Amino acid sequence: MKFKYLVILSLIFYLPLQLKLPNWPHFPAINILALFMLGVMATSRNPGFKRPAFETPLIIFLVIWTMSFIYACMFTDGMPRMEIAREFKRLFLLPWVYFIISRCIADKRELYIYLIGVLLCLMLCGQNTYYNGVLAGANFALHKRSSGPFGWGWRASDIAGGFLATFTPLLIAYFFFVRKPLLKFISAIGVGLCGLGLMTTYSRGSMMALLFACLGMIFVGSRQLAKASKINFLVIFIGLVIGGVMWKAWVPPSIIARVEGTIVADEDDMEFVDASLTDETGESVLDLSSQLRMHAWRQGLSFFTTHPLTGIGFRQVQFQLGHDPHNGFVLIAAEMGILGIMVFIWLIFAVTWQAFRLINTDFNYIGVGAVGMMIGFVVVNMFYANFFRDNVVGTFWIVLALLAAANSFYANGESGEVVGETDPTQNKMSYAEYRKRYLQSVLLALTLVVAGIVSVAMFCRLPERTGVASVFRATPVSLGGNQGKELIAG
Repeated sequence: MKFKYLVILSLIFYLPLQLKLPNWPHFPAINILALFMLGVMATSRNPGFKRPAFETPLIIFLVIWTMSFIYACMFTDGMPRMEIAREFKRLFLLPWVYFIISRCIADKRELYIYLIGVLLCLMLCGQNTYYNGVLAGANFALHKRSSGPFGWGWRASDIAGGFLATFTPLLIAYFFFVRKPLLKFISAIGVGLCGLGLMTTYSRGSMMALLFACLGMIFVGSRQLAKASKINFLVIFIGLVIGGVMWKAWVPPSIIARVEGTIVADEDDMEFVDASLTDETGESVLDLSSQLRMHAWRQGLSFFTTHPLTGIGFRQVQFQLGHDPHNGFVLIAAEMGILGIMVFIWLIFAVTWQAFRLINTDFNYIGVGAVGMMIGFVVVNMFYANFFRDNVVGTFWIVLALLAAANSFYANGESGEVVGETDPTQNKMSYAEYRKRYLQSVLLALTLVVAGIVSVAMFCRLPERTGVASVFRATPVSLGGNQGKELIAG
């Protein structure tokens, strides 16, 4: 049992944080973990597991994905087949992690332990991204972007932003549903770190994804949030007021400039303007970064229109263009054709529906969080192609395994009560205990507001003179050192 915990938790932390670990040449860490996972599967299979509905589109998608790889190897000339095969093997192992973990979780306590592992890993990623932004003197000035533990370069900043936007809803849902004040306080700190880390990436699409995910969770889980704690409404109300009415008072000016700069390009960028993205006066209506993204979308869609049935094969878009199309849906359509994109959308709807069914159960903390995760996942993949990045999608498959296990326990009639919590229907809370928890929650809300004000004050200081690159046309002073700690131009 301890061996199983060690292997699965090691995998949970390894996938997002692998670039922060020592890089030993030719050390096949993922292969070794895969062999250990097979051992776990052979010794710890849960005979009562019931398959979730989304496994059908998942299996079909894996078959189409395999056919896309075979098609690329057979009908494409000049492609580095061994390199592509190694990448396919590495990515294709991750969905099998879902099948193994989902079938090896024996009880709800084990499910809870793995969920806590995912949330702690998420908090570490948020803290590292936020810390790197502060350490390099970014202070939300000149759009200096942090990439955290996800590498170096503006693409790494987008990966970091996409990761935080996709999985932070799980931590937010846990914050609302957990009852112990200490756990609520720790999760609140984690949400703050992930939010600040997301802002230091300056990833506009990721910020939008997290916003939509939060609104979606409030919409689908409002009744369950009210049942969990009346104080949730106070926290949500304060959040809506601060976020919707007073956002200009606490959002750093550089973040506002980054978002507002999407609409009108700088004068220095006019020589790069795409004529199709200008208005009647010939002036650009999109900044250079957005223009390049739109151009990449058109390039990716051109492959789909010329090969609508089969696509052009696995990794052929990057091989042909030298970059991905900055859109996960366009990438899948271009590489796998109409069947691939249709099954992928089917998979998204099936997972979301499975999560939605858990909202009115004892596993509501997983259901609401997974709904928010899927909303963030969809929005993020409209702006970035993170689905084929193992340090992002690996956690996605692990969360799907937790969702499948929760669905199996619910189908078998098992309770999803969080470990260490008290069911209010069984043990009625006294007035003194209720007043104590109410005051603790109010104190927690006030602490978060004060912490937010202090953080904003810290980041409104004048920028320090550093060698960190800013968003446009800047070059880092040095390419040496740990690339995971660099801030980059994007």
